[in-house]
Amino acid sequence: TELDAEINLKNRLIPEYIERSRELFPNYDNYSENLRIELLQSVFRGWTSPKTRGHINNGNFILAAEEFLDHDNYRDAIAPNSNTRGVALRMEALSTALLREAGL
Repeated sequence: TELDAEINLKNRLIPEYIERSRELFPNYDNYSENLRIELLQSVFRGWTSPKTRGHINNGNFILAAEEFLDHDNYRDAIAPNSNTRGVALRMEALSTALLREAGL
């Protein structure tokens, strides 16, 4: 049921993906709430950007923001007639959160 799915999400999946986020980003708990949320969403959707991860873990948020959007998935999502614009919006949200973390 929908209620069972919501309970599973809150009690199992969210804690599991928070832990995965902490494993990928050792300073996860020190980031702004906005960045933590965007990282969590990206991890939930299948994080695939080791270069961006390295920049984040080194505190290079501006480089991370740029690197994250330098990806075929993003280019495909912003292409004319793309059916995956939502992918681009989610990726842009993380990029923006990284820039904000850098104070921009």
